[in-house]
Amino acid sequence: MNAAQFLLVLVLLFLSGCDRAASSRQDSRKQQTHLRATPAVTLDQLQGVHPASPLLLKTNVFAFQPTSKGDGLICSDRDGVSVWDLADGKRRLLLESPGIVIDLAEPRSGHQLLTVAAGRTTSARLWDRKSGRLVREFASPFAADAQSPTLPDDAWNQWRDPSIWRFASTGFVPRDGFGLTCAAFNADGSRIAAGCEDGRVVIWETATAKPLTTLETELSRVLSVRFSADGSRLLVAARDDRIQLWNLETSQLVRQFEETRTENWVSGYRPAICFSDDGTRFALYSPRQLAIVVGDADSGKTLHCIADNSRLPGGKLQLSLQRGLAFIDDTSLFSNTGGWIRIWNIPSGQVIAQQECQSGVNAGYAYPNIHFVQYLPSLDAFIAVEVENDENTGHDDWTTVSLRPRILFENMQVRP
Repeated sequence: MNAAQFLLVLVLLFLSGCDRAASSRQDSRKQQTHLRATPAVTLDQLQGVHPASPLLLKTNVFAFQPTSKGDGLICSDRDGVSVWDLADGKRRLLLESPGIVIDLAEPRSGHQLLTVAAGRTTSARLWDRKSGRLVREFASPFAADAQSPTLPDDAWNQWRDPSIWRFASTGFVPRDGFGLTCAAFNADGSRIAAGCEDGRVVIWETATAKPLTTLETELSRVLSVRFSADGSRLLVAARDDRIQLWNLETSQLVRQFEETRTENWVSGYRPAICFSDDGTRFALYSPRQLAIVVGDADSGKTLHCIADNSRLPGGKLQLSLQRGLAFIDDTSLFSNTGGWIRIWNIPSGQVIAQQECQSGVNAGYAYPNIHFVQYLPSLDAFIAVEVENDENTGHDDWTTVSLRPRILFENMQVRP
């Protein structure tokens, strides 16, 4: 073999090695693609990995509200009301609201923010989200009431007090009692509905703060209100375990649900209520039936009853501060109970996908401490919030926030 032939053999051997390496890389890529298509780990293990690590807010948050665009979280704490950026965890805005803010509401436009603070005569306040400027106030219907309750002086951790307002990790009884307790905007932001301590629901015109009507529900403290898409219906949920559907065009009660809770249910937590995007259906979580009830918004008639026991292995009910509930599309529904995110097929009543939210900081906690989960249509994702008060250990209070894209639920095995 001469030198030219020897050189040719070396070149052929080199090219053959490159082909084998390229083929190996292609096989590896195919294998990786296959692994991505069929995840080998549970969503529990993926938390904090995709799309980003959970944000850690060094504060003990009371009320939560994701921004309408899904890029931030609005929280109230003892400093006031803050808007946190979910991309970097930085605070973009601080509203120094007098009193402890117990509820928040934002119109779909995202330009404004309504705060409801504790206090019998405290007005609801409408803020400009960009400048932080106070736009207008909506007077408490108790403002002209000369009588005020005799309560402890801004008492905290009064868990057995009947007047308590429950937060994620503490309880609160304001010195001046409660007046307005919750609020919601209608679809175009032109109307505001606010629940009251005595069961009344006041509806205002947003632009003028003019009262339009007052619903005499005969309920106890109203904990949650929701408008239908066309503004013709209103869901009202109260502390006395009753949920009402109202026709706002006639100011008539359409239906009342008597939701007497089971013996190991913790009272004071916000009930889960929602409307479908087209406003034709509503849904509520029934603690009496341990089920999700889907009904017709026009007649109030029950269309589906989806069993959701939501129990720990020992039989105790799982709890969340704010149970999440939302229609994802015409046939599927999201619910959150005790930190479990579930997607249901409405016609069949079967779970399509589910995930248990673990602690973002202390993995393996034995109790459900995910206090708030909400579905964000703008991102097609869920936002989970966890609050921990480490008063027993002497550590700082903290709140963790994590985003969970719904696409991660695909191809995941549903466990009983």
